[in-house]
Amino acid sequence: MSRYGLVADAGGTNVRFALVDLDGGVALREPEKYTSRDFSSIADAARAYLNSQAIRDAPERALISVAGPVTDNAINMTNLGWQFSGRDLGHALGIAQVELINDYEAIAHSISRLKEDDLRVIGPSVSAARGDRETVAIIGPGTGLGVGGYVCAEKTLMPLVTEGGHANFASSDDVEIEILKFLRRKFGHVSNERLLSGPGLMNLHEALSNIEGIA
Repeated sequence: MSRYGLVADAGGTNVRFALVDLDGGVALREPEKYTSRDFSSIADAARAYLNSQAIRDAPERALISVAGPVTDNAINMTNLGWQFSGRDLGHALGIAQVELINDYEAIAHSISRLKEDDLRVIGPSVSAARGDRETVAIIGPGTGLGVGGYVCAEKTLMPLVTEGGHANFASSDDVEIEILKFLRRKFGHVSNERLLSGPGLMNLHEALSNIEGIA
């Protein structure tokens, strides 16, 4: 590759890197996954990846999707503690242009590329046919709870960037009310992420065990 860029997906558990040929389309090259907590910063993780590729020159550009709200091209990652800006990361790696976007904004851009074979119906049968106008919700339990979506109007896709995982958990029956009471004593504010995530499974198990009087 004569001109190449760096792409990354930085989450609370894993950070993934790949290269893209800036003159040859969007295909990912040499993808690698690292454990986020093995590095003190995303700059250290990116250096480890670039060194593993034995690349002499720095990438011309970088696009990093991050788990959390991006403000003025900067991020404080809620579930990891990494805090950085595109400008600082560019200086650290010698990359002229580094842009940060929310991870679910990145996913929203990719959803429209899915084919019928990529989809699985998990509820009542609904036609998956796509038209020129549609609204799609995106929900992803992981280290946290990612929530996003997009609106498509006249074939123009508009990503919806949210932090819906931090919205209040709304209990709807007696058991959920008891779960809410237990988790409020432990955390104060109880968000959806406190139940729908990797750590959330632990919280839910603990709460139900307490309600049932089981160790």
